[in-house]
Order: sequence, then structure tokens, then C-alpha cells
Amino acid sequence: MSTRAAVVMLAVTLLLGVVAFVALRGPSGSATPSGPLLRFDPTRVVSLHLRRSDSDPPESIERVGDEWLVRVGATTWPASGQTLQAGLRVLASLEPERAEPSPAGLEHAPTLTISLHQGPAQLLRIAPTPVGGLVLAIGSSDAPTGTGPARQAAGWVSADVHAMLVASGLRAWRDPAAIPGLGPSVWRIALRAGNADLELARQQGRWSIRSPIQAPADPEAVDRLVRRLASIIVADFRDNGAAPLSQEAATVEVESAERLEPGVPPRRVVRRLVVGAATDLGGRTVEARAEVERPGVPPESRVLAVLAQPLAELKADASAFVSRRSIDAPAADVGRIEVTACDGGSSSVVARTLDGWTLDDRPLTGDDLTSAQGLVLLLATAPSSRITVGDPAALVRPVCLRLATIADTPLAEATIGLNADGRVAVRVGAVTRVYTEPVAATAHAWLEARLAPR
Repeated sequence: MSTRAAVVMLAVTLLLGVVAFVALRGPSGSATPSGPLLRFDPTRVVSLHLRRSDSDPPESIERVGDEWLVRVGATTWPASGQTLQAGLRVLASLEPERAEPSPAGLEHAPTLTISLHQGPAQLLRIAPTPVGGLVLAIGSSDAPTGTGPARQAAGWVSADVHAMLVASGLRAWRDPAAIPGLGPSVWRIALRAGNADLELARQQGRWSIRSPIQAPADPEAVDRLVRRLASIIVADFRDNGAAPLSQEAATVEVESAERLEPGVPPRRVVRRLVVGAATDLGGRTVEARAEVERPGVPPESRVLAVLAQPLAELKADASAFVSRRSIDAPAADVGRIEVTACDGGSSSVVARTLDGWTLDDRPLTGDDLTSAQGLVLLLATAPSSRITVGDPAALVRPVCLRLATIADTPLAEATIGLNADGRVAVRVGAVTRVYTEPVAATAHAWLEARLAPR
């Protein structure tokens, strides 16, 4: 989390404590407080608009579909859900420490307008300068036409309200993540750095590698990548403007589904972070261009400064994301294994029937049954100890396998043999997985024996 975001969260936390303290302590000062300055249900809020001064750009937070967006001038950025909810709780329970029966001079003070779903808008005017740890504030609400004068209440509240709204503004409520919205709705991730290119995609709940190879992905490795991407934090939003990137060293692209409202199909959202050069001598931060694309909406782009460390740890290396299992299917789905000498020699069929496993229609028992079951578990469940992608070296003493279901629906084709180190290796497509467990050597030897001349 950036320093500014941490300060805002601390201010909100302290302010919640002050509100609770005042509520427990009761009235103080020369005038009796008359309840909260604002009267609204945080769950009914649809937008917040803040005017700090005539020289500052207007700031607002509006709900768009299932996302809250902070707008500063002409630019938008997702809001931090945690900061937004905490801030709304503070405002909804804001009671003055000392009432002010005759407030004056706040006609042109910083003003926050809270719009509600089916309810009068709430206005909070705040004095531009705190006094002795307190700041004068006036809360009011628009009265429906013909119902009488608008409600108004005034009093002295904690200066933390001034720090939260006037000093920092709603811009400090932005999500500090450089790639916001990472979560279950993400279905595609692409990393590009130099000549390296990696693309991951999720379909029917399973992650796979699309480029530079096509192979099942390790879900735990993808989860670690998502967490790493979420840890890329904005150090400076550059609200006063920034020059275009001087260079483009890497690109992170995330595609997700954004739901606008219940019953409406989600729309495709692409967020892209183009990484540039370092912004300081120590290399602590780097410049980056954040882009977002939504159907039917003009694309948005802005230059930021982000923390460099999480980016330095990103690698577009397919071998780091390949599934450690040789086949992407449960062991229970394997019902048939066609075993063939890769040089075109003899072959056998290992099959699962209602009565158990067979080899060329003969029931398997004893060590043969154990070896057949061990082979299935090796291919479907055992994690490999090492993975290489695009290894051109041929395997020694290879045996070719075709795996299918009991109904002969294809599952995978693989080659099992020995690598240059004498370790058992299984090659599926461009991926070679090395196994060091004894069961691997046993399975390979058993397959060779099945193909030996009888």
C-alpha cells in the first residue's frame, strides 16, 4: 500500500475511534449536540461529489455496475472498497463534539454532496481551517418539494474529517493497486518482456498456457502470479500530468468479466500496464502507463509511477507455470492405455473393465496390477520434480502411450523414457517432466517388459 493510502486508512481508523468516543462520552461544551450531522444509510449511496476549492478540479465517486470509480477532473480510477466503506461509516455516524447553534461564513466552504437511491441528498460543508483539533461542519439535506425547509445541523467535529476530505480529497480513496479488480473474474493474463511472451487463459474453471506453448497450467502457480500482480502498487498517480513513457520495457495485460447489473451479461474489460524506465536513481519506482478498454466506452490511459520490486519478480517463463502433472485428467478417468514401441515395434493395451485391469484382455494381478495402477497415478497425480519446455534431446528407451477413457475418448498422448541423466521423463507435446520417485522407474521398466519379445 502506498504511503498516502496508508495515511488515509489511518485517518479513517482514528476518526472511527473518535466517533465512538464522542458517542459514548455524550454531550460536552456549551451547546448540546443534536445527533449526527448527516442522516443516510451507507448502502443507499450512489455517488459522492466533493468541491474543495474553485482552483481544485472536482472530485467524485460514482458506482458503475459492480465497480466504484473515483473521478478527478477528466480521469477515473477504481475506488478502494475498504476505504470507501470505512469513509461512509464515518460520515453516517459523524456527531459533533460541540454543537454550534449559529454557524456562519461557510457559504463557499469545501462541500461534499452525497446522493442516495430514493432519498434526499446529503450536504456536508467543512470550514477550510481546523481550530484546536476541531473543525466546524454543517450537515444538511435537500427537502422534497412542498415538505418544508431543508434540515440543517452544525457543530465542531474532529479535525480528522478535514484531513480525510479537504486535505486529501476523494482522490485518496482510490485503489492503490496498479492493476485493480484482480479476482475470480479474471480469465486471461499475458506477460511480455523483451523477446519473452507468456499467455494464460482460464476455460471451464481450468487454467492453461496459450503461448508460447499449449499446455495445462499449474493453478497454484497462476494464483501466485495473480497475487504478485495485485501487489504492484501505485506510488504516484501523477494527477498534475506526466510525459509519455520514454521507453516500453514490459507489458502486463489482464482480461476479466465486469458485471454491470444482475441479469445483464458481463462485459469484457482489458487492463494493461505498460512498464517504462526507472523514475529515481535507486530504481525504487518505475514509470508505467495504465490502460483500460471496455466495449462501447472510449479507452482510458494515464501515466503513473509504480513500485518496481513486484515487477522485477515477474518472469514470462512458461516452464514456471506448466502443470506438474503429465496429463490434465483425474486418475479415475483413465480407462485405456495403448502402449507402443516408439520405433513402430510391438504394442499392448492396458484397459480398465468392470472386473479390474487387463493387459491385452488378460486380467492383471499381483505385481503387474500394482505396476499398471502405479503408471496411472504417476501420469495423472504425481508432481514432477523438474520441467523443461522445448527440450530437443531425444529420450532413451522411449515407450509411446495413448491414454483414453473407458469409452475410448482421447485424453493425452505421451512418451516415457530416460533423459540424459538417466532419470525417467514423460514428454507431452513440448513439455518434458522429470520424475525421481522409484515408482517412475518401476513403471518404465514394466512397460518395457510388456513390449519385450515373448
